[in-house]
Amino acid sequence: MDDFMKELEQLGCNMQSTLSRFLDDRDFYVECYTEMLADEGFARLGRELQAENMEAAFKTAHMLKGMIANMGLESMGTHIGKLVEALRTQQRSCAELMPGYEELMAEKAKYDALVEKYSL
Repeated sequence: MDDFMKELEQLGCNMQSTLSRFLDDRDFYVECYTEMLADEGFARLGRELQAENMEAAFKTAHMLKGMIANMGLESMGTHIGKLVEALRTQQRSCAELMPGYEELMAEKAKYDALVEKYSL
């Protein structure tokens, strides 16, 4: 478990402050972490962007932003934050936001790899 937490910190997570939100219960954090990464909202956001459904994409991105922030996954938070703001202002089309979505998913893959590496 310590190696997993160290790797999260190397990805930019402040585990000390994040774990305090989980009452320092590492097992509970890991359970929430794996559930969050498996959330269907990540795939749904991609589908909504492809369908040019800006309102639905905004709602999904905003929900994901909250989950990512709660988990302390700051590098993913940067990517989703940019998407949320772009969707909020509606100054760019959903198609123009697809590269940002792909960056988010590439960053998510780093966290997904930890699930496999540590058999979470």
